[in-house]
Amino acid sequence: QDLSGRFHAFVTTINGGAIELTSLDPRADGDFGAAVGINSVGEVAGYYTTAGHHMSARNRVFFYRDFRVEDLGTFGGEDGVVVAVNDRGSLAGFFSAEPHADYAQHRSFLFTGGKLVPIGSLGGQLTTARDLNSRNEVVGDGDAGLGEHHAFLFAGGTLRDLGALAGGRQSAAYAINERGDIVGFSDGRDGSARAIIITAGVMRDLNGLIASDSGWVLTHARDINAAGRIVGIGWLSGEQRGFLLTP
Repeated sequence: QDLSGRFHAFVTTINGGAIELTSLDPRADGDFGAAVGINSVGEVAGYYTTAGHHMSARNRVFFYRDFRVEDLGTFGGEDGVVVAVNDRGSLAGFFSAEPHADYAQHRSFLFTGGKLVPIGSLGGQLTTARDLNSRNEVVGDGDAGLGEHHAFLFAGGTLRDLGALAGGRQSAAYAINERGDIVGFSDGRDGSARAIIITAGVMRDLNGLIASDSGWVLTHARDINAAGRIVGIGWLSGEQRGFLLTP
C-alpha cells in the first residue's frame, strides 16, 4: 500500500529486492493490484484495476516472467480475475459475463497454452475458480440453481458438480493437490459448516477423521499439499483457530 492508499502488485527477487510491477508496465498503475500466485519457476499471476468507480472496476489479468509483464486482459468480459498459476504456466480465474455488474455474473476459465478454455456453468449465473494443479484440474464453486451453491471440478474438458454432504445444500472447493485430492467445506443436515476432503470422487467430513473427543469442529479446509497435509479453520473451546491435519 502506498501513501495515497492504493495497493500495488509486486514480486521479490532471489536477493530479497522488491519489484513493483508498475515500474515494468505503467498500465498496472490503478487503485488496486495484487499478485496472487507464483509457480516453481518464478512466474507470477495477478490482476489490477484500470478504474475505481462503483460498477466499473475493470480488472485485468497480468502474467509476469523474467522481469516482463504480459497483459492478458479480461478474456472477453469487462473484468478479469486470476486466482492461481501452476508449474505449466496455466492460469485459473474468472471473468464477468454481464456489463457493469460488479461480478453479479461471472464465469470461470482455464488459460493454458495461450488459449482460453471456458469452464461453463453448473446451471446458474456464477462459477468461481479457486485453485488448479499442474494437471490443469481446476476446482471452485458455482451456482447450481434453486438457491444451491456447489463445489466443482473441471478436468479433461468436463465440468463436474461435486454436490454436498448428505442433507446439505452448499459446498465449495478451495484447493486441489497434484494427486487430485480436493478440500473445502460443505454444510451438513443441520446447516453448519463442515470441512471436507474429496478423494476419488467421494466427499467426506473431516470431522469424522479426527478423534471424536478432540474438542474441534473443523469448518473450512483451505489448502492441501502433495503429502496430504491440510490447513484450515475451525472452532476449539469457543474460539476460531487455525488447524493443521497430518495423515
